[in-house]
Amino acid sequence: MGRPPLMEDVAREARVHRSTVSLALRNHPRIPLETRLRVQRIAERLGYRTNPMVAALMQLKKSSQPLSNAAGLAYLTSHPGRYDWRGRGAQVPDFFPGAVRQARELGYKLEDLWLTEPGMTGARMSQILQARGITGVIVAPLPPGQHRLDLQWEKFCVVSLGVNLIHPLVHRVAHNHFYTMKLAVARCREAGFRRIGLYMPRDGYRTVWEHWVGAYLAERVACDDMVAPCTAATASAATFHRWFARERPDVIIFGGSDVQAWLATKRVRVPEDVSLINLHVPEGEPFLAGVRFDPAVTGAEAVNQVVALVNRHELGLPAQAHDFRIHGQWVAGPSLRAPSRSEATGASRPVRCATERALE
Repeated sequence: MGRPPLMEDVAREARVHRSTVSLALRNHPRIPLETRLRVQRIAERLGYRTNPMVAALMQLKKSSQPLSNAAGLAYLTSHPGRYDWRGRGAQVPDFFPGAVRQARELGYKLEDLWLTEPGMTGARMSQILQARGITGVIVAPLPPGQHRLDLQWEKFCVVSLGVNLIHPLVHRVAHNHFYTMKLAVARCREAGFRRIGLYMPRDGYRTVWEHWVGAYLAERVACDDMVAPCTAATASAATFHRWFARERPDVIIFGGSDVQAWLATKRVRVPEDVSLINLHVPEGEPFLAGVRFDPAVTGAEAVNQVVALVNRHELGLPAQAHDFRIHGQWVAGPSLRAPSRSEATGASRPVRCATERALE
């Protein structure tokens, strides 16, 4: 078996200098588009792959260069408003600052581009990315209800942030929502609670909802003293109060709704009357117990993954898409109280469920 092709082989075949090959494979705008495409076709035909050790050294070297000389990465957003995805009122964490910092560390410049700009199409955005020499693309979390995106995928190395992009299926970096719910139930069991409840309306991010509710139902199968979840179509104080009055949970697991405020309107005290666990505790929240994710860590990991694809020149949709899941950290808070002896023991001994067995 012969040796693997080298960059010099690609340069010789393309009749260019090896530095031109290096820049062309990274889609650097310094190289004319026609030359970039020709070099990339030759590299693909010869079976050339970037040496990961060399790529790592080049990244270290690039990280000390001025940002103006850095190769580009794209952060594609598709919310109705230009910056609906960040700031107050956004439904998902802002991953962009952490992604920008990590891109800079690796010698890249990350630019946010808007897919729903008036007159923009997938084909037009693909042309813009190519003209700017951008190969690496991070698809930011899509707005609720959107699961499809059109782009000329064969020309780019793509990683999606979150689980909402379903068509096409690409490599994804996302929070581990299934594990988050299992962790929340485990902490309830550790504290001795028996009547655990879930309030989770279906509006919003459907795929995330499925992961949360699926994990809760899996635990409920193993521990039938957990109450039936409230999974109304939309968030509603009236629906919540009817469910709460019927089920009377000792602790409520929820995410992204006004449960705390709704309880206050009925003079239900937290945590004296009912405890609360939030599946996405915001930074700086002093009261709610639950799970917290650092969006900077998630954004940085998306950059790590897409840069690895660029270094390996893995363009197009993957034959086997991979998910990289980020685990959140448990945050203790006053909203989760220690239960009374009667709540912890009940009429009979609590059933050991899957999460308890996993913690042993």
